[in-house]
Amino acid sequence: WIVSSDAVEGCWQRGVPIGLGQRGDPPVDGDGSGACYLTKNHAGNSDVDSGTTRLTSPIIDSGPGDLEIRYTLWYTNCREGAPNKDLFVTHVSIDGGVNWVPAETVGPASATGWVERRFRLGQVVTPTGQVRVQFRASDLHEGSIVEAGVDGFAVWSFSCDADCPGGAN
Repeated sequence: WIVSSDAVEGCWQRGVPIGLGQRGDPPVDGDGSGACYLTKNHAGNSDVDSGTTRLTSPIIDSGPGDLEIRYTLWYTNCREGAPNKDLFVTHVSIDGGVNWVPAETVGPASATGWVERRFRLGQVVTPTGQVRVQFRASDLHEGSIVEAGVDGFAVWSFSCDADCPGGAN
């Protein structure tokens, strides 16, 4: 996984959450493994500030069929002076990360807690052998607290050979 950012603070980090949920950050990971990716794993003021932090997956080969991308998301932006204005956007690339297409947007309103998310890649782009997924948490409105976490990332492949029954989904 690759982290890139133009945010002043709050870059993605992997670890055991230590912020205790006091400012909208996750108090625990999402899948029970103990660790997750989260925006600045720090007690206290640990949110994304003045920009976007990006978490990019390794290259995924879709093979001959479609893929379903699954993950658990923690996202809040509902505190301080400019609540519910920022977005969390999941992007996909089919050319190794040169070009990006939005796959799903969460916000501007947000809820507190881990939420399972999923989407079929083939409903967004034509899958290739150079797929990447990118999670973007942004604080582009002054005065808001933006916290995010990603956990339990999984890729499911769907394909059917010539022996598939006619009514199979």
